[in-house]
Amino acid sequence: MASGLTPSLLLHLEQVPPDVQALLKRSRTCRKKGEWTLAEWCAMDARDACKHRGDHVGLAIAQLHLADVYCDVGELGEALGLCEEAYRILHGQAAKAQRHNEAVAAYAQGLLHERFLFGDDMQAVRWYREALELFERAQEHWASQDDKSLFKTCERASRHVERRKKRILKIRSGGEGRPDGLDVLQPDSREGALRGTITDDNRVEIDGTAYYLHSGALPSKDSDGTRYCFALPIQEPSPAFPAAREGDYVVVRLQWRLDEGELKTVWSPGVMWVSGEGEEGSWWEMGDFTLSSSGRIWFYPSSSKARVIGDSDIPVKGGPPRDPAGKIKGYIIGLLKPEA
Repeated sequence: MASGLTPSLLLHLEQVPPDVQALLKRSRTCRKKGEWTLAEWCAMDARDACKHRGDHVGLAIAQLHLADVYCDVGELGEALGLCEEAYRILHGQAAKAQRHNEAVAAYAQGLLHERFLFGDDMQAVRWYREALELFERAQEHWASQDDKSLFKTCERASRHVERRKKRILKIRSGGEGRPDGLDVLQPDSREGALRGTITDDNRVEIDGTAYYLHSGALPSKDSDGTRYCFALPIQEPSPAFPAAREGDYVVVRLQWRLDEGELKTVWSPGVMWVSGEGEEGSWWEMGDFTLSSSGRIWFYPSSSKARVIGDSDIPVKGGPPRDPAGKIKGYIIGLLKPEA
């Protein structure tokens, strides 16, 4: 998404108390840095403060901030619930200035419907149309107030929403239904580089090449469409997934929160996003999630996989296990290999 077009960055916060504004500003800063737990806590603190005061507008705005955090980490169902409630609150506000924030809440719902794995893009179009109408009304208000900055914010957001709406309608006008697709990420990126198409229960097409399901499963239409899955290329063999070879893809189910009930085996292969600093960069690291005897979940990178004896880690070459709390992560649910 273009810089500055994340919903929480478009909001009008003048009616929000200064202490809540400070919390929300910190939430935005932390989210930008990839400090999602802190971003979540700040937005939740802001939400709780507004609930305590009976500040409905502040509550809705805090929930839209929290929704952006959950959207980042793949908890799309939670994000949608927050946006829906925020929209209902703002829709009930009489102040003309709140048409601006109501437009942002509508836009946020459109983005989420687009991102759902097996969602309905026409739902996204519906929300984009609503957002465009509301942004137009907000522009009229800001023009009457001679607020050039907020007028331009509405104008910029409207152009972006219109482009997204037209792209969906262009596909539909060509008789194409929504492809059942997977985002295809690069090892050093959290943004989709390609779009894979799920052609049936056992096959995916990526960049013109057909891949078959070697093991595991592809996301199902019968599953919760709000779940976020993606494909990640294998660059070298990994102890975490011995059958994978260079040129294969693993299918990952993104999961922000983990608990022991999610672990299917003693060692559950998965990936975790590692945010480096300086020249180190950032990357997806493959490894295994496992449970210590105390009930705590750890992530063992492939280069440092080791067993846990009691609660003591065995020192191994490649570094210690990582604490996955507060990190973007997911389980590997399938392995794709190119068809011969």
